[in-house]
Amino acid sequence: MIYPVRVLAMLGVKTVVLTNAAGGLRGDVKPGDLMIISDHINMTGINPLRGENWARGPRFTDMTEAYDVELIEALRNAMNAEGVPHFDGVYVGVMGPSYETAAEVKLFGQMGGGAVGMSTVFEALAARHAGLRVAGLSCITNLGTGLSTQKLTHDEVKEVAQQTEELFARTLKRFAREIAPTL
Repeated sequence: MIYPVRVLAMLGVKTVVLTNAAGGLRGDVKPGDLMIISDHINMTGINPLRGENWARGPRFTDMTEAYDVELIEALRNAMNAEGVPHFDGVYVGVMGPSYETAAEVKLFGQMGGGAVGMSTVFEALAARHAGLRVAGLSCITNLGTGLSTQKLTHDEVKEVAQQTEELFARTLKRFAREIAPTL
């Protein structure tokens, strides 16, 4: 998971935008909503930086600003300019490949999570270790178990992701135009 991020860093990339499909952990969100990732909670039990240190990064990576505040503001500005409803939230990373139980959804929400998914955290850790600026954007494809009466299916998750594709792309294009002068 971290190899591609390190390759980008070695090629001179300075900023990455991580995107994902995620389950909503709040009762006030709905499938199709977008969440700007303000921080994350790693519930995988794994840190991909363990083992021999990659010489281009520090042994202990500072995560004070895991997601760059200027990039968060630029994402917010792009979404406002495009009229895209959104919210800021904490992404909870889990291993999968199963959806969470109602008890897990409740716990993650109590911990301050806004969305839960099976990606992004490792990539963010690797990017910060490599000194890259990180922005993150989640598409809420479903509500977590217990927040909805519907059973979750991967087909429905993919369908919601596909329905928001144009909105997602439009937002990211605007965001890229906005941050281009700062790169």
